[in-house]
Amino acid sequence: MDECLLDAIDAASPSTTVGELRDSCIEKTKRSRRTDVGPVEERMAAEAEIEKTPWAITPHRPNYLLPVAYNDRLNSAPFGGFS
Repeated sequence: MDECLLDAIDAASPSTTVGELRDSCIEKTKRSRRTDVGPVEERMAAEAEIEKTPWAITPHRPNYLLPVAYNDRLNSAPFGGFS
C-alpha cells in the first residue's frame, strides 16, 4: 500500500487529493489480491500491514496450544495381577 501511494503521488497532478490517491490504491490492492488465500494467510498479511502502524495494538507473540503431556512414572498397579 505504501509503495502504491508513493507511486501515485509521483504520477498525480497537483489538483489530486490525498483521499483520491488513497482510494485508488485501495482499489488496486483489492484487485491484486489472490482469491485462493486462506484465512491464516489473510490474518498474517493483515498483521504484517498493521506492524507498520506505530499506534496499532497487536499481540506481542502468537499464542500456541500444545495438547501434549508426558509422565515418566508409569502406573503399573492395574496390570500387576495378570501374571
